[in-house]
This record gives sequence, C-alpha cells and structure tokens, in this order.
Amino acid sequence: MSVRLNQDSLVIATSELTSSGGNTRLNQESLVIAAPSLKSGGGNTRLNQLSLVFWVSLGGPQATTNVVSSSLNPSNYGQAVTLTATVQGGSGPQSPTGTVTFTSNGQPIGTATLASSGGGQSQASVTTSFLPQGNDSIVATYGGDTNFLGSTSAPYIQVVRTQPCPFPFSFALQELANRLYDPNMQFWSLAELIYYFQEAFRTWNALASYWRGDFTMLSTQGTVFYDITSQTTAPNTLRPLTVTDSYLYTIIEYHLLEPAVGSGPWTGSAQFSLDDILNAVQRRHNEMLGVTGCNVAHSVTSATPDRIYLPNTVLDLRRVAYVAGSGAVSPMFQDDTWGIQAYDQSYTVQPPGVPSLYRVSTEPLLSFDADVPPLPGQYDLLTLNAGATLTLLSSSTFLVPDDWTWVLKWGALADLLGRESNAKDLLRAKYCEGRYRQGLSLLAAASAVLAARASNVPLQIDAVRSADLYTPTWQGQPQGAPGTMLTAGLNLVALSPPPDTGDYSLTLTVVENAPVPVNSTDCLNLTQDVYDVMIDYAQHLASFKMGGAEFLATEPLLQRFMQLAALYSSKLAEQGEFTKILYGLSQREADMNPRYSADADPAAGGDQ
Repeated sequence: MSVRLNQDSLVIATSELTSSGGNTRLNQESLVIAAPSLKSGGGNTRLNQLSLVFWVSLGGPQATTNVVSSSLNPSNYGQAVTLTATVQGGSGPQSPTGTVTFTSNGQPIGTATLASSGGGQSQASVTTSFLPQGNDSIVATYGGDTNFLGSTSAPYIQVVRTQPCPFPFSFALQELANRLYDPNMQFWSLAELIYYFQEAFRTWNALASYWRGDFTMLSTQGTVFYDITSQTTAPNTLRPLTVTDSYLYTIIEYHLLEPAVGSGPWTGSAQFSLDDILNAVQRRHNEMLGVTGCNVAHSVTSATPDRIYLPNTVLDLRRVAYVAGSGAVSPMFQDDTWGIQAYDQSYTVQPPGVPSLYRVSTEPLLSFDADVPPLPGQYDLLTLNAGATLTLLSSSTFLVPDDWTWVLKWGALADLLGRESNAKDLLRAKYCEGRYRQGLSLLAAASAVLAARASNVPLQIDAVRSADLYTPTWQGQPQGAPGTMLTAGLNLVALSPPPDTGDYSLTLTVVENAPVPVNSTDCLNLTQDVYDVMIDYAQHLASFKMGGAEFLATEPLLQRFMQLAALYSSKLAEQGEFTKILYGLSQREADMNPRYSADADPAAGGDQ
C-alpha cells in the first residue's frame, strides 16, 4: 500500500506504508522538496534531508503478545519470587494498559496493573512466597483495553525446589498423643488432636503476628470503602473469614466430653444441648464485636429531615457523613443536645442545609438526629453490627478474625460451665472467663494492615477519623490516583482520593491468617522453639476435658507458650525502627475515636 503527499496539487512524495504494532508508519528519508514560496537571498530554499514520519491509525484494537519471566528460577519453597508479564503491543507510541492476572497451575496468584516500559510494551508484576513445590505452570492473562486485544502467555515453568519438611504433622500428632499417655488415640481421637493443633496455630499467630504476607486486589472506579476480608472484594485476601459456628461447636463438644456432632443432631448427655452451645456462642460473638470493634460495616441511608432509626442489628454507630445530591461529602461529628444548643440556640428552627453534627446520647435507642434538617442526599455510615443469627439448619462464618475465634470459644465455655446446672464447674468457668477477657484486650490492640501500595506506589496509612479531622473533604475529592489508605477496624479500608479509571492494583501487607494444618500429611514449617511450645499448648488444650487437678497441672505449659509468644512479639518490635508504629496503624481509628472511656474498659471485667 502506498501514500501520495500533495501540496497545492503538486505530488511531493510517494511512499509505502508499513504496519507496526497496530499503527502504520510512513517514512520518506532524504526527501528534497522544491518550495517556491521559500526564498533566501532571492533564490529558492532547498530543504535537505527532511525526515517525515506519519502515524496513521488503522482503527480497532490490535493484537498483543504476552511473555512471563521470573526474578528467581529455580527458587526454594517459601522463597519470594517476582513474576513479570511483558505485554508487547508494537513499536508505536501507544502501550497496552489495564491489568494482568497470574495463575499457578490454574490457581490465582494475583492481579497487577500494567505500566508502560517504552517501545510499545508494558509490564506488570506480582510477588508471591506461596508457590507450591515442584514444576509450577505460570500463566499470565492480559484482559486488553480499547486499543489492544487481550492475550494469554505460554505457560512458564517455575521450578520450586522441595524443602525437607522440618516437622511432619503426623509426627507432631503422635508426639502429642504420647504426651497424653494415649499413643493409640483412644481417649483423644486423631480428629480431636488436629483441632487442638489448629487452635494452637491461630492463638500463636494472634499473639505474635508470626505470619505476614502480601496480597493484591483491584480498586473500582469511584469506590471508596473496601472490605479486605471479603473474597468478593478481595479474591486473593490473606485474611478471609472462614471459621464457622459448626467448627466451634465441635471443639466445644470435645472440651465438654460430649460427642463431636458439630451442629447436630445432638447425641450427647442431658447436661448440655445444641441450643445451649448455640446461645452461648451467639451471645459472646456479639459481645466481642461490640467491645473490640474488630469488624466495621459500611452502608448508606437516605438523609431525611426526621430522626434516623437504625436496624436492631447495629451495635454501635462509629461515623456519619452527609453526602449531598451533588456528590460532595461532609463528615459529621458527634455532639449532644447541650453542646449543639450552646453553639446555636436556634438550631431546632434552622432551614434545611448541610448538617455538620449528629447526636445519639439524647435520642431513642438505635437512632441519631442532625443539627439541621438535611437537604436531599444520603448519610454515609460506619457501624459495628451484630453477627448473623445462628441456626442449626445452616452454617455461618463469624465476623471475628479467624485467628481470634479461640477467644469466642473460651467465652462460650465460661457461660456453659458457669450456669446453674449439673454441669456447673466454677474452677474451669473462671479459667475460661479469664482467657476470654485476656483475648478481648489483645484483640482490641491487634494489627491487620501494615503497609499498602497502589500500582506499586506506596500509600500513606492513616485512620478514617484522622482524615475527617484534618482533610474533611477527602471522601468527595475528584477521582484520581489513590495516595492514602485509611483504616477502620481490622477489615475495612478506604482510598483517598477515590480511584479513577486506572483500575489500580492494590498490594496490601497484612498479618495473614495462620496456615493451620488440616491433614496428617501436612508439614509444619516452624522453628524448633515454636514447634515445642505448639505441642505444649495443644497438650494444655487437650487436658481441659480432664478438669480438676489434672488440668491445672498443665498450666506451666500455657505459661511457656505465652512467654515465648511475648518474646517473639518483642523481637518483632525491635526488627525495625518504626515497627511499633506500623503495627499500631490498625488501631489508630479506635485511638482517635474511642468506643468507651478508658476507666470502663469492658475487656477488664471480672467474672459474670
């Protein structure tokens, strides 16, 4: 195909078009053009060695190629490896944009946003430490954009060398059985011992923040709040909520020497029933959510001139913001009738406007009112909500983080053993209540998000309350590249400014869920000192059902476990100058916006 260039009906040049990466390039090198209109010293001016370059779009998205590379191949099991997809769109001025999803043997690893690397190509990378041992088939899938078609890479084989298992789970289970003088697992079944090891892993991680890692998720244009425990919002999350009520019923039944039937049907003694266990778990679950504020929910409701009533599932109202019809967002601050009246005695007869204050202390239960009637708009709410109503007909997951469900278990056992019945056991009930209160205090100071990046650019971490105080327009800012991540509870984060069309790949560094062993063939990747105290604590848990002096005799095992967890936590604090600050970020919201006065800390309560 050729193109003729004309000037005033004069043919200047003819050249062939060549296609390159979805665009067409026309080159005419060393072109001499007679230009009668250009004169110099009374003569024609000759333009020598003029290089003309034209880009002509042929229209429609063009094909791409996609190649995967690795920062380390082969790698050792558990070693961090960065996988990079290079998407080539040609040598033109445009580079592919959008996202690339990486999989290993068909299982998702993460999603990353492309960044132009010049020459019509872009790259996206993910880092993972969780590739399975063996020859892993890595595939990168590019979704395409308006100018370029999607493409899938050829499988890239990442060799992950097998590391010798330091502690096979089967050996640990047998060692625990031997310690309990039950080598044939008659009094303690294999399934029961697995439960105790799983709780030991979760308790250790809750106390020491032992397992930490990165995961990726995508932002959504205009969306401010994200629940990082939701596998819908964050499919790759390392903090999913997976522990169910049936699971907790089972370990409670083991502790009470009842048949482990989970949610039924009940075949145990007359001392307990499934309803007893369900009610105890339900009560303590809601109490934990209200006391610790570990799970925060985001919702919106219409802003009307009347008092706003909340559903009875709301335990606490943590934040109110007014969203005008124009989209402008104004955070509202809590006050009481006296404070509002002292500032403006005529506030009750003000015309509709933009509310700036709300009050709950003088309002009916589960309601709030604004200082002025709002113009048409919405209220943006952050609340602490009760957990799902438990039923024996179906299983439910808890809103408490997986690694802290042991706290819920101890609270439920305190209720079951402390009530007036044939099963009353004040000694063990007091122990359970003490462990529960201890867990509440620790959970109220727990960490979740440690760092974050958007398209590999670090984000500032702060609290929603801090942004409301010092940058009150943060939620309604024009959409753009996020620069700040704000936290509320252990599950909710917000982006400021709200993300634009960039489809930013968010990388969050978090305290991840403990990798609990499930099958006896699993491997326990622990250091020797941690392995020893894991067995100590599992033995202590298994001894609970013996009760009396036999159970109390295992208290030193608990103390050894706790002391090493405290030592590891102390070591962690000394591994960086700002480690303590990083691990306090998740609680900055509660520090700046307390749920209750310090002298009335419900986690410090005594026996009930």
